[in-house]
Amino acid sequence: DYKMTEQTAITVIDEQEKAPLMELLKNPAIVRRFEMACGNQAGTVMLNIINAANANPEIFKCEPLSVVNAGLNAAALRLSTSPALGQACILPFKKWRKNGGSWEVERIDAQFVPMKRGIRELAMRTNKYRVLNSFCVYEGQEWEENQMTGIGKPVGPIKNKKNVIGYGAYLLLLDGYEATDYM
Repeated sequence: DYKMTEQTAITVIDEQEKAPLMELLKNPAIVRRFEMACGNQAGTVMLNIINAANANPEIFKCEPLSVVNAGLNAAALRLSTSPALGQACILPFKKWRKNGGSWEVERIDAQFVPMKRGIRELAMRTNKYRVLNSFCVYEGQEWEENQMTGIGKPVGPIKNKKNVIGYGAYLLLLDGYEATDYM
């Protein structure tokens, strides 16, 4: 006798949510599309999509074709959606519609979003950067900027490394152009 417990019920529901995306990724036409776009990396790209969805189960609630397209967009830029690499991610976005006086979710679509490491990877591939870096400014530090050059830097001792008060970025191009930005 098989007795369904709360845990097995959750597992069954989870498998039902995963089914549309998993079935689409098994579809021969979709597999060919990945093979055309990614060559011998097609299997890896598809596996990374599944890993991204397992890391963020909300992706399974998205329109399956939007998840596939998000994964293909990342692959076209040669960025991985593997959560471990932090180059790109697939995020669910709700499309809302007004129904009478209230708003309701019409559908959930997945979107490709490049992450910090992915943006850096894309920039470095141009072979125009000597240095490209981002950093945190912590409690106790201040942002000091040269009024003539616009180049800034954090100054002062860090009082509390757990309390970030701002973020900065620095770039130096091979042709000598240099810039900083602080938020």
